[in-house]
Amino acid sequence: MQYEQTAGKYAPGSAPGRFRMLTGSERQFYRAELVADYIRLAVAELGGTPEYFASALGAFCAKICEMEAPSLELMGTYLAAADVVSKEDRLKSIPDLEAALRRTIIRVLRSCVALMRERTSALQAVPSSRPAPR
Repeated sequence: MQYEQTAGKYAPGSAPGRFRMLTGSERQFYRAELVADYIRLAVAELGGTPEYFASALGAFCAKICEMEAPSLELMGTYLAAADVVSKEDRLKSIPDLEAALRRTIIRVLRSCVALMRERTSALQAVPSSRPAPR
């Protein structure tokens, strides 16, 4: 819920977000890319380098925010990633990957909310370059 409220402030107005403007095939490609990125992010969460995970998390959230993807897409990404991990033998062999997927979605949602708030605050702080109406 907090994600959707913050997203509304981040991309106000009646114009559709970039995600909504994608064609069906473009959405499928974007979703596949998100699933692969999300699995890589969960694997990074398992690693011993918090700086790498933080960097990857920031890049993933930036991609989500730039496309103005709704939270439903994020949850679909998580579910699709969990499905891929449960069926792919190579991924099933990675210890604790399924648990990392679950932990990571909460961090993704929180990080995306924080990023949208940060960007919204920055946009509000910059004065408009258009002259004021008379």
